[in-house]
Amino acid sequence: MSIETDLKRILTDAVSKVLDQSTFTEWLESEDELEEGHIGINNSFIFREDLKTRKNAKFLCVSLKKGEQPSGEGACLASNIKFNKKFTYVSPKDKNAAYEEIDTALASALDSFGKIPLILIGTITDNVKVEAKVDHKLFARMIVDPAQKELVTVNDNVVFVREAQDEEAIWNALEEAARTAKIADPPLPLDLQQPFAKALGQLRSESYALVTLPHSRKGSAADGLLDDIVKVLDHQIGEYSSSLAKCKKDPQKNAEDFNSVLRISYNFSSDATKILRLLISLCDLKPVLFWCTVAEWFALSECFQNLPWSKSIAKPSLPAYQGMIGGARNRSFHNLFPFSKTLKVPLDGIPLGAISLTFFTEYSGRTNSNRFEYQDQALIEAFTEFTRAGEKFVPFSFWVKNLEVMARTVELLRAIGVTLRCLARHKEV
Repeated sequence: MSIETDLKRILTDAVSKVLDQSTFTEWLESEDELEEGHIGINNSFIFREDLKTRKNAKFLCVSLKKGEQPSGEGACLASNIKFNKKFTYVSPKDKNAAYEEIDTALASALDSFGKIPLILIGTITDNVKVEAKVDHKLFARMIVDPAQKELVTVNDNVVFVREAQDEEAIWNALEEAARTAKIADPPLPLDLQQPFAKALGQLRSESYALVTLPHSRKGSAADGLLDDIVKVLDHQIGEYSSSLAKCKKDPQKNAEDFNSVLRISYNFSSDATKILRLLISLCDLKPVLFWCTVAEWFALSECFQNLPWSKSIAKPSLPAYQGMIGGARNRSFHNLFPFSKTLKVPLDGIPLGAISLTFFTEYSGRTNSNRFEYQDQALIEAFTEFTRAGEKFVPFSFWVKNLEVMARTVELLRAIGVTLRCLARHKEV
């Protein structure tokens, strides 16, 4: 089966799933009797903010015929149409609209797809050795060797570490390795600590793993970048679901599990939304990726919009999503002191005891020496350093529906991976 045939099957199945959604059928029923023509499907369902790319000019469409239900088999591409809603009717009288057959569009998309997007399904090989100098009489060098089994080994005056993250664990293991190698008995000398930490810090900053693009002819059964991300998200979703169930709709009954819900939500909103921004931009530039995953994008947007948003938010968006979760987390974690409101102290009748007023100082560009000085100024300034983190009350239903947002995000990532692997078969890497 050809790549074009595979992609067309993926695309038509995706469009059919969208047409089966109640949102579409309700929209279709709400429209006045439509003449024959086309129904356009938007090519961006999530409110766009902080993006450097623009929506692609081509829209998925399905043909509309009297007495027939719209079908993914009747999909095509349309351009020169403009709309912001999820669906729109395109009349056959619209002379500006231009249509393109799916087969033609796919052939063109394949030719211009390139290799850069395939980084997302590239495989990670963590075997790169990195070296740093240790400025000490006991050891000359420290080398990161991800392939070694032990955390730390010593060979003559060279220290080998499996990874450079946990400084305390590596120091303790180095003491044992030095004792075994009969270099030095524990504890290691204090003057080794600074050169040890400096070398380890350099290794942390310089260590890297290699990402290998998939080979179109050989294919690859190994997990890629997206697969690794999906594994982590699957694990986090499982932990989130378990903690959410234990809260029993009342976070006060199990504060530890609710804190877990907040922690996972915060990490998800910070990191997963970065992936979504990348994928939105990628779909803008390489629309075939959106065409083949339109069902997953649509499902995610539906869950996203079903969240109980604050009434102060005009449109659901990724930044607003992060803001709500961040505010809820601040409410639980970031404010140690028991004050939920700004505090004001009336100082009527308390003399400031003015000392001096300085102005008309020489302009220096960066600093301004003009200032008002008074008694107890340092004390007042110490009081004014206290602030509160921004807070937001989020109903418990938000966290319940957020589970679906997380799950749909994972489904989207999987669908993107499937499409990219199909596209990779067309590119010779």
